[in-house]
Amino acid sequence: RIWVDLLEASSVNYIIDRCIGDHESLDPKPIELIATAQFFQAATLVSEFAEILNKPLEVSHYSRLAARIKAAFIEHFLEEGTGRFGVATQAAQSTALYMGLVPDSEKRAATQRMVDSVSLDHKGHVATGIFGTKYLLNMLSATSNNDVAYRMVDQKEFPGWGHMLENGATTLWETWAQSDNVYSQNHPMFGMVSEWFFKSLGGIEPSSRARGYDHFSIAPFMATDLDWVEAKYESVRGTISSRWKRENRKVTLHIEVPVNTTAVVRIPTSNADSLQVDGKPVSELKTVNMLAGSPAGLVEIELGSGRYQFTAAVV
Repeated sequence: RIWVDLLEASSVNYIIDRCIGDHESLDPKPIELIATAQFFQAATLVSEFAEILNKPLEVSHYSRLAARIKAAFIEHFLEEGTGRFGVATQAAQSTALYMGLVPDSEKRAATQRMVDSVSLDHKGHVATGIFGTKYLLNMLSATSNNDVAYRMVDQKEFPGWGHMLENGATTLWETWAQSDNVYSQNHPMFGMVSEWFFKSLGGIEPSSRARGYDHFSIAPFMATDLDWVEAKYESVRGTISSRWKRENRKVTLHIEVPVNTTAVVRIPTSNADSLQVDGKPVSELKTVNMLAGSPAGLVEIELGSGRYQFTAAVV
C-alpha cells in the first residue's frame, strides 16, 4: 500500500515515466507504458488484498485509483481504432492485454497487432525482455494463438531459447545474444518459458479465483509436430499431472486431480462420441460432468479428485 501511495504521489496524471523498462528487449523499451501498467496492477492488487482483509474504505480508495490509472493509460497510450498501444511492439501490446487495460472494442485489433509483431515484424522470433516475455507468452496462449507461441519458442536461430541451446548453453542467459562474460550466463530472467511449458503444452492452469489450486483446468495445446508431453506440478494440495500422447489418429490423456480439488479438462476432439474415460463412455460415469457449450473442436469435462485416462479420436 505504501508503495502504491508513493507511485501515486510521483505520477503525473497517473502516468509513471521511469522504471527498468523491458530490460534486454530487442525492441525499443516502452518504459512509460510498462511502468504505468504495473502501477495499475499494484493498485488493483492492494484493492483485492483490502477486500480479503475486510477493509472496505481501502477497497473503495484503491479500486477508484486503479480505474483512474486505467483511464489515463488508455488516453495516453492507445491509438484509438487501431488497437495499437504506444510503440506497438510485442511488449507494448502484450502488456496492455495481460494487465486488462484494453477496451473490449480494441481487443481484436490489439491482439492482431501483437501476433503481427511476432510473425511479421520479427519473422516468428521473440524480441521482448524481462517483463514482456512473460506477458507475450501468456497472452498468445490466452488469445488462442498457441501455435504462434509454440513456433516462437521452438526457433533455433537468434534470438530465442533454441539459439542458446544451439550455442552450447546449459543455463539461461541474461541476454538473447551470447556474451563474453560481461552478462550473466546463468540467469532466471527468461525462465518464464518454463511456466509456459506447464500452462500451454501441459495445459495445467489455476482458475482465476482459485485458492491454492483448489480449482484448475487441464487443457493441453497439442502442437502438430509434438507426439507427447508429460507435465507434473506439485501444488500445495497435491500432485497435478497431465500426460498426453497422440498416435494412430487417437489422443490419450492421463491426468491426476488431488483430493479436495476440482478440474475442468478440455480434450481436443470434434468427435464427442469417441470420448472414453478409463475405457468407458463418458455417459456411463456419474462422477464426470460434460459441460454444455464447449468451443468447436473441444470437449469440456468437470470432475473431482482421482486419476483418469481419456481417449478420443483426433479428427
